Amino acid sequence: MIKNFIVAVIAGVGLVFAVLVLLYRRFLAPFVNMGSLLLAPLGAAVALHLAGLSVSLPVFIGLLMLLESSPRTRSFSSTSRSR
Repeated sequence: MIKNFIVAVIAGVGLVFAVLVLLYRRFLAPFVNMGSLLLAPLGAAVALHLAGLSVSLPVFIGLLMLLESSPRTRSFSSTSRSR
């Protein structure tokens, strides 16, 4: 189950990066947004540890949703400012 989750996360990060490259029309600009991808799961792991909860399938689904929404929110806010 962990191996499939890692493959899904890597594929998701790659696809998000590809969409951000198309959105910004530059190759280096999406790296700023992708930096938030490193901090989001770290915060979730710390919260799980502090709450004393174990890692389960709903936690994996929540992490995938968190990884997906983090750069999308930033890309929408940056495109609205540039208009």
